[in-house]
Amino acid sequence: MTAWDLSHFYEPHVLCYHRELDHQNGHDNVRVFVRGWVAFLSCENDLLMIRVTQPHMEGYCQQDHQPLTFASSFPRLLNDVVMVSWPEVGRRLAAVSGEVSYPNRHIDLLDEVNVFGFTMELSEVNITSESGSLGAPLLDGEGNVVGVLHGGNGRFSFFISLGDLREVLNQWGFILAVPA
Repeated sequence: MTAWDLSHFYEPHVLCYHRELDHQNGHDNVRVFVRGWVAFLSCENDLLMIRVTQPHMEGYCQQDHQPLTFASSFPRLLNDVVMVSWPEVGRRLAAVSGEVSYPNRHIDLLDEVNVFGFTMELSEVNITSESGSLGAPLLDGEGNVVGVLHGGNGRFSFFISLGDLREVLNQWGFILAVPA
């Protein structure tokens, strides 16, 4: 399946945090979403990229939206990390911290049946995740992305590894400079 194929079945809408705060604080009566587009898809790694361009944001939000940066390396075992998500409609930004348990487990080691044919490695972190949090970024102590939430088992959460994220983003044409 390609991103183009997926766009016939899936129409993503993005909620800006600034606009949501205005809604939650009573300054905006209607919760407003902006249309996004599936730009890239990697079925092997269970990743898709939703693109929202500046023209899509025109008249929607006037605040600055800084991109997340990616870490140069994954944190060591037992180092602190933070997952940032918006698990349920109506809940504000949620952050939960935990420690790295295992940096790279191939997905076949976590589930005997890999019906989707995923090929990625997952980083195991002792953070519990909630429904609606899939795709949440995992951040290191410097605020850099080190993974993206794939799922959890009630005790641990599993994040698509930094190495796989870098590889896929490079395949999609996003050259990620390693931070100094």
